[in-house]
Amino acid sequence: MLKRFFAFLSICLIINSQVNYSGLMGDIDSENKFEYYPILSVQEKQKLSLEDVIKKYNLSDELIRELSTKELLEAVIRYPLGYRFFFYDNPEEALIDISRDFSGLEELLQRNDITETVYYDYITTYIPEKMHASYNIIEKDDYIEVKCDNVDKMKEDMAILVRDRIEEGILSQKDFLNKLSDDGISKVVSKMNEKILQKKKSEIFNYNGNSYLFNKIKSGLLNVDNVYAEGDGSKPSYIYDPETNSYYKNVYITTPKGSKVLCREYTNNMLNSAIIGGSLNFERPDITLISLGMSGNNCHAYTWANNTDVWMSNPNKYIDDKSYRLTSLKNGAIAKWSGHSAKVIDSTYLNPYKHYIVDPIIRSKEGAGPVVQAPMSEINAGYTQNSARYYEKNMVC
Repeated sequence: MLKRFFAFLSICLIINSQVNYSGLMGDIDSENKFEYYPILSVQEKQKLSLEDVIKKYNLSDELIRELSTKELLEAVIRYPLGYRFFFYDNPEEALIDISRDFSGLEELLQRNDITETVYYDYITTYIPEKMHASYNIIEKDDYIEVKCDNVDKMKEDMAILVRDRIEEGILSQKDFLNKLSDDGISKVVSKMNEKILQKKKSEIFNYNGNSYLFNKIKSGLLNVDNVYAEGDGSKPSYIYDPETNSYYKNVYITTPKGSKVLCREYTNNMLNSAIIGGSLNFERPDITLISLGMSGNNCHAYTWANNTDVWMSNPNKYIDDKSYRLTSLKNGAIAKWSGHSAKVIDSTYLNPYKHYIVDPIIRSKEGAGPVVQAPMSEINAGYTQNSARYYEKNMVC
């Protein structure tokens, strides 16, 4: 347990050894030095299923053995499907799930020196104020496209977001953080406070200082004493939620039959970065981006209540009070898995890249990330028409 915390002293010590992201990543206008992943053309991306693309981007066992943990961390940060880290409610959940099919992340989390490597990277990097690329959000009839002026620069912006997501997700776990000395933890907390202020000034983070690590520490779950931060946006009347590691207040939404559904309104709810949307458009052109999405909104609130401002943990009251009834797979129905809900747009779509099996097109709010539309299996390889139940609005009074 940390007994003392000298924020000013720690920050001074860190600043003396600080380097920026561009220093770690190399010249963004130079030739790509991270040639661990194949370069796929737009045509190749369109012809490959998500499952096939994931396999293409897996690192070979031989390459993994050759990479130091520092190099492996950088390779994972440069994962072409980095947008996937934002398709989950929180970074810890993302790390667990993505490590199941991404060999680079699986190996990284098993390295003996992962804590030391992430620690040094975290305390020696800072968040720039300006984006490297320029982004243009083009509004179509019922969807958007995010275009950037330079793909290589977009990848640098994305790497900054992914680095923060991965490293705060790792440092927020006791098994990793407890390997540091009290002095090491003090430096992490000091750097975290510094990055909160940097995020508030950064275009890359939409000027939002939210920190997953800060919320985890403030909750008391990491046994770090005397933590001070330059404002986290929380208020005394707000409640801590360990699942999303954020602060919220309770609000209610009513079903068509009048039942009250308990929801949460988060203090850190913000529009997701255009960088994530640009990366998704570039890497998966077959997935339609409906909106960038709000970080404090989830699939259940979006699907059942058409609400983009709150988080709904359980939509079952819509079913229990008979506002919705069980039905078959059809256009307009709601598809419900154990922890996910989505709107069915085209129930008869035959996916040519999945041997023309029925792969219904759904509109889905992915975790805290964007709203997307695509065949079920292209959004998440685990979604299938047979693994969901379907509901329609009950018109009988």
